[in-house]
Amino acid sequence: MTKDSQQPGLGAGKLILILLACLAIYLPTTGNGFVMDDEYIVQEMVPGGVVNRMVAEWQGLGAYFTTPYWSVAANPDQLYRPVTILSYALVSQQLQSLVGTAEAAQHWVNILLNVWAVYLVVLLLRAMRVRPEVAAVAAVLFGMNAIHSEAVANVIGRAEILAFCFGAAGALAFLRSREGDLISRIGFLVLSAFLLFLAFCSKESALAWVGFLPVLVLVQTWREDPGAELRSIAKSWLPMILPVLVLPLVAFFWLRGIALTEVGVGYNVDYVANPLFHTSWDRRIMTAVMLWGYGLWKVILPLHLSSDYGAEVFPLVTSPTNGAFMLASLALGSLLIIGLRQPRRQPLLFAAIACFFGFSFITSNVAFATGVSFAERLFYTPSLALCIAYAWAWEMLDGKWRKVLLWGAVLWTILGAVRIWERNADWHDTVTLALRDSEKEPLSVRLAMIAAQRLGSEGAQDPAKLEEARLKLATVYAVQSQIPRVSQALGAIALRRGQQARNPQLRHRHFKEAEDYFMQGFRSPYFDKETQGPDLQADLAQALSGLGQDLAALEQLSKSLDARPGNKARLQALFNLNLSPWPNGVLNKYLQQAELYYPEDPAWSRPKAIMAVEAGQLDIAERHFAVTLEVDPADWETRISFARCLHANGKRQAALEELDRVIEAPATPASVREDMRGLRESWL
Repeated sequence: MTKDSQQPGLGAGKLILILLACLAIYLPTTGNGFVMDDEYIVQEMVPGGVVNRMVAEWQGLGAYFTTPYWSVAANPDQLYRPVTILSYALVSQQLQSLVGTAEAAQHWVNILLNVWAVYLVVLLLRAMRVRPEVAAVAAVLFGMNAIHSEAVANVIGRAEILAFCFGAAGALAFLRSREGDLISRIGFLVLSAFLLFLAFCSKESALAWVGFLPVLVLVQTWREDPGAELRSIAKSWLPMILPVLVLPLVAFFWLRGIALTEVGVGYNVDYVANPLFHTSWDRRIMTAVMLWGYGLWKVILPLHLSSDYGAEVFPLVTSPTNGAFMLASLALGSLLIIGLRQPRRQPLLFAAIACFFGFSFITSNVAFATGVSFAERLFYTPSLALCIAYAWAWEMLDGKWRKVLLWGAVLWTILGAVRIWERNADWHDTVTLALRDSEKEPLSVRLAMIAAQRLGSEGAQDPAKLEEARLKLATVYAVQSQIPRVSQALGAIALRRGQQARNPQLRHRHFKEAEDYFMQGFRSPYFDKETQGPDLQADLAQALSGLGQDLAALEQLSKSLDARPGNKARLQALFNLNLSPWPNGVLNKYLQQAELYYPEDPAWSRPKAIMAVEAGQLDIAERHFAVTLEVDPADWETRISFARCLHANGKRQAALEELDRVIEAPATPASVREDMRGLRESWL
């Protein structure tokens, strides 16, 4: 044991001040909303109007441990994080009323869990026999590391924090099991196994604690007795450590197997999220090593931060002579050699390097392609390595060099705090984040699409915004024209332009441009039929309808609704197609689907009226048309159909009055007014 470690514990007052500072720095996030994937995982009602039942309603404890993470997705992937989902549900159902809003409650829990993580860092370093004052400074480095801002400010980052907290607490419980009487020791072993199980169920990368727990045992032993032999350590600890690790592992994989029974093993990762999933193994590994080195740099100096590093932000490494790959390989390789060279003589250095490599390897894309190419939140636990390295450096230095190290830590903490404060505002909502981060990472496909979507929605009032959105996407498209989501987003902008254009030729040109973009998406080598097909089919249908090809549009909407039934917007788009007559049985088929998902919804009165007209039941059709117009009196297309129905039913005067309303309505296009005047004359 070192002389520095033989010190009294850190005072409660100092510790409380540290924890309060780590709490205060993230307080602004309590006013933020749900951002990015929060909207699909944490919200009670996800985009598209689907209820997230795992969060909004209590499902019973067993359901959370037998359900995939992306339970609301049409095609769930292989992620399994029941404890994380359970935490969202408990906060939503138990704490929301106390705080005021669901968003504030979820953010508060992230902040408090992060404070717990900082406290656990102190305990971990003390367990490694680090001097209390040094452990305190190292914990501040953890709490003020700006690379954590994504994990804390983004609610879904809770998976990272829970995995760290439960894993660290489980490791500490195991280290305590060497103290006290037999019952106490058994109690700590049981507690350790349970906490490790919770860590595994919080996020899969927590499985790295299986390797890091033995490292902690070695470090603690060598700090107390540098001459201890590896064989004697293993003999002493193996009987206890094996059941503590094996039992939670077995339980985790057993429950995970049950939850993912219906999820195919060959799931596809979107190119936008991780292009490494779609490239050759050698390019994947070389690019992953480059990104791994970049992650090491970000842990040490997290100044340039972004919420997305997906497709095209980093070019794929195609040769081992690539400069970035060579630099990353040199840095990572040197650290690995240094850490493994003299672990008994330098146990803290060994622990630091084992921590970084052990906890970042699973998500590095080196062994296998994961769901993302790079993300700051993935380095929440690996950043513990920096804290351990600081403690090692403190012991290696003395005198004035310790002062230099301390003042360096102070400066680094100030820079980190400033950066965290800035990022709190960036994470206010999805649009704010996308607009700000797309300026830093203009080649990020995801950010460009989100920013373009917002600008495109503003384009109805300001065409310049629509053009700005197009230019953002064009920057990405110029680099990689085969990303289906970029083609789809550009097609959506062309659709908007076509809808806004008054000149028939210009309208046709824009709708044709939209069709071409959508068809290019279908032809992309990165196109995934199951996950992207239904959305692209629905968009293509809009372009075809704008080109007057309503029968072709019906075919695309039918495919989309057959793949993903119950989408209300697509059902309405299908019913609004101008077909006469309709293909046999089509209206009835999708009307049954509509009423199954949205029973008694007045939106289905129009298709009911059309069916009644085709069946010759004009009185019934009149009633359904009247209901439709009560909901939307400005729907001139339905009013024209209503007028034709009235005329066919012998009610000429009422039909003429409906045509007059169409002609006088400001929303009616000029060409339609002229056609209705001609129709009116023919009925007189």
